[in-house]
Amino acid sequence: MNLKIKNLIKKILPKNLLKWIKKYISFFHTQDTISKNYQILKNPNLIKLRAKYNDAWKDSSIPQKQLKLSKKEMPNFINVVPMRALINLLKKFDTNGKNLLEIGCSNGYYSEVLKKAGFNINYEGCDYSEKFIKLAKKRYPTINFKISNATKLDYNDNQFDIVISGCCILHIVDYALAIKETVRVAKKNVIFHRTPMIHKNKTVFTTKTGYDVEMLEILFNEEELIDLFNKNGLVVKNINSHSAFSVKDLDEPVFMKSYLCQKMTKR
Repeated sequence: MNLKIKNLIKKILPKNLLKWIKKYISFFHTQDTISKNYQILKNPNLIKLRAKYNDAWKDSSIPQKQLKLSKKEMPNFINVVPMRALINLLKKFDTNGKNLLEIGCSNGYYSEVLKKAGFNINYEGCDYSEKFIKLAKKRYPTINFKISNATKLDYNDNQFDIVISGCCILHIVDYALAIKETVRVAKKNVIFHRTPMIHKNKTVFTTKTGYDVEMLEILFNEEELIDLFNKNGLVVKNINSHSAFSVKDLDEPVFMKSYLCQKMTKR
């Protein structure tokens, strides 16, 4: 769109309406070029899916591609929708001096986001990918990072005040076990960040191309997922819906949401 047309639109449309249109477009968007070619799996065979996709995130080409994106987003991080969503959820409870684990930390860029946002948090990160952890340690040498499987975390029970599952369970066939492990290592607050949600259909398994690598993405039925949270001793305290996209042959939009949960107190 050239500058003359942009200026014309600004003159014709009221400021409030223009602001609303921009917000609407940023929320309901087609999924960016990082994720594409979604294919719904009609009758998913979980054994075959594990064998084929469990190591997709370990592809050596992904870390540098994601690093390029996170570097591009960092200068204007507060206006990057998922980053702002996480910041807003963390502001809903006392985080001062707390220790935090991010599961699925990739290159560790959220440690920088939280610092820039003014949080006084002791951040640690883990990821399934050796390449990502190597990159994270290089970028942030003073932070503790380790290789760890989300379905079998190398941490103690109740070790962290806050645990963030960062855009992680959507790629894990055994997501129920990953949720159980996330809850196990958390003392109180748990955030499932950037989770694709649907409402009409039951949970749907799809394949997609992400960072030019074929991988699994699970679109969770919200009622089913919240029920699973509850079964693992979590209560949902807040939900942040931050974007939406469409998938071919799916008769409803997919909403990206982040869930702030708390562990229920045992009586």
